[in-house]
Amino acid sequence: MSKPLDIRQTPNEDLSAVAKNIATGIAQAGNALANKDLTEGFLSLESLSTDRYQEVNRTFGTVAADLKKWYEDAGISVENISDTQWRAGAAILMAAGDPVAYHTAARNTAAREKTGFVTVNHFGGGGFDMRHNVSAEAYDARELEKAIPFSVIANVGAARQDEFCETLFPTVIVTPDMAGLAISVSRVMVFNELRHDLTGKAADFHRRNLLEATIDASILTNDSTKCVPVYITGNAANNASFSAAVAASNTKQGNDTFLTAPLAFGRDIDIIGLSQPPAIQASGVLDQTDQLDQRLTLSKLYVQVTSTAGATTDVIPFDVSRSPRAQFLKSQEGYDREMVLAFQTNNLVLRGTSKNAAGAVSPTLSYLTGARASWFIRLKTAVPGDANLETGNIKAHATAVTIDSAWIDNGDNTVTQVTGADLTALQAEFATLSLVGWDARAYRSNLNRRNKGLQLTTVSQNELHVMPLGTPFTSTTPITATNSTTDLAAPITAVRIQASNAGVTKLLDYMDHLRSYVISTDRATPTPDVEGIGRLLVRPFFERKPLDVTAILNTIKSQDRSADVAAAIVNKIREVVYRAYRDSGYQAALDAISAGTGERPTVVIATDPVIAKYLVVPGDTRTLSIGFDSKVVTSTDTRVYGKIFLAFVRPGQTGPDPLSFGCMGYMPELATNVQMSRNGQMSQEAMVQARFLHINTCPIGMVFDVDNLGPAVADNVAINMHTV
Repeated sequence: MSKPLDIRQTPNEDLSAVAKNIATGIAQAGNALANKDLTEGFLSLESLSTDRYQEVNRTFGTVAADLKKWYEDAGISVENISDTQWRAGAAILMAAGDPVAYHTAARNTAAREKTGFVTVNHFGGGGFDMRHNVSAEAYDARELEKAIPFSVIANVGAARQDEFCETLFPTVIVTPDMAGLAISVSRVMVFNELRHDLTGKAADFHRRNLLEATIDASILTNDSTKCVPVYITGNAANNASFSAAVAASNTKQGNDTFLTAPLAFGRDIDIIGLSQPPAIQASGVLDQTDQLDQRLTLSKLYVQVTSTAGATTDVIPFDVSRSPRAQFLKSQEGYDREMVLAFQTNNLVLRGTSKNAAGAVSPTLSYLTGARASWFIRLKTAVPGDANLETGNIKAHATAVTIDSAWIDNGDNTVTQVTGADLTALQAEFATLSLVGWDARAYRSNLNRRNKGLQLTTVSQNELHVMPLGTPFTSTTPITATNSTTDLAAPITAVRIQASNAGVTKLLDYMDHLRSYVISTDRATPTPDVEGIGRLLVRPFFERKPLDVTAILNTIKSQDRSADVAAAIVNKIREVVYRAYRDSGYQAALDAISAGTGERPTVVIATDPVIAKYLVVPGDTRTLSIGFDSKVVTSTDTRVYGKIFLAFVRPGQTGPDPLSFGCMGYMPELATNVQMSRNGQMSQEAMVQARFLHINTCPIGMVFDVDNLGPAVADNVAINMHTV
């Protein structure tokens, strides 16, 4: 049968030709590559001097470039081979000087590498080995040297997953001087000053991540210099400074809880001495070096109200801190640290719903309920006073309290004044009004640096991940046969598929892992120890929802069906993604780790090919519309059918990243292609045994279980009709 000429130019995909080019290149390079000292240097990067490290690094770069050229010379397309794959192959070429040492080092511990916030700390330290060494006794140095070209090709081909897994778990090369990955995250923590208890009670620093302050403002709220009077039960001298009309109540300052009460009028009070909570008492009694800050204001006034008809009395507090003339000002004459207060107002509003000092609606104001529920009273009073910032002495004087006016709220942003007999009756009901207590808003200047305020410290936390040896794959041929491309490609393809399958398995397992925890967005609760070191930077977030397409679809035209389905699904995705972005505090962590460059995350939408068709809204190339880039990836793995997985990633990262969903650590291993005797026969066996591990780093995941997509697109859909 004649063979027609094929005028199409197709690249020669013969991996055997690549193997020959690699073998020739190693031979031609001679001692420049097959150098025992070079291999030993590559296997002990941590201990190298700066000059020696740069030399080894330059050689590694040259080797990677040469490897790419050898592929091109063999007619292999290199367009879709990633830098990670070239690095995997170059790592094997660096073993040409001493493959036995490489084989041994690949099963030992070592090194570390730093990239910004992320420290890839690859088990540095002597004697830390979490698995048994695999013996190399079956191979001598000549067999391993002969296998170098095959090992290079095997690792270049295998150091990659399909697009689905490579997007969620980008491959990171773990060089053979490493046993795995130790990912470390550094954080700035904030906490109040701690005094260790003499009883030996376990210390708790109550440290909070500084990044969370962008969401929870209370984290950076500190009142350690605020003067809060301390009421000491049973101490007559102390109690005389407080109002007898209002009961003491608990308050909290820092980690201390104690009693406080309003101050008494007409009495000189040392507000600095009176405001010594346990935390200050522990650090030493305040002395002459402690002074008041010049911002000193009247905070609250307490008015005692008596109901004539009901014969009841209650105390109503009024916040006057924002009122004009509530601030102590420098006196025009006298000592330069003297301050005076000249507060007056006619706008203390009293309603039937006003609350008393205990925080309850006052029964004394029942006159302003029922038919008079819309009434409110404006009270008039004045409070003069003086203070000395150096000594801390303050004083305020009570004056008369009267009803200045009364009004009716009409409910339409207008008011009507109460006059005549109604006003007279009102004044008779509340004839007895008096000032019985006051609060000052005062702070110590802290010029003597007595208080440290909020403490900041940087802490680091590590997670260790060992690279396990995977299942070996062997391609066996008779020793009389000629090696073919298939002999080399078969185990490589098997490893690549194996890694992709493992990626899907890890994705499913991790979503179940997040689902098993009760995750709260409340910043006051501890973060659970979920897998993923990113939990130290963001609040874990997980949500799994059913998505019945027929239930969310609103359409009456068949030609609009696909577009409506796409819009309905994308709207659901947008809602949960933006909520995860907000509740997790992801952007605050991203700003910190990227030095505030304004970087935004990329949202990965991982699903099956059928659903993927409906994840782009016509006319909008950005699936998530605003703020985020997005990438849709698909897998034909049956375990993904009918599901949509959502996660955040940061494309272009060179190592494990705590704000990306995960990574796959891959360690280049020496493959073998040797003659073996089994069961009385000789055969040629090409074996690849990959070492990889999928690692989750960012605990944010979302899943939709899609149902009824087919009926929604192709069948009649019930329209929700109801009579109006």
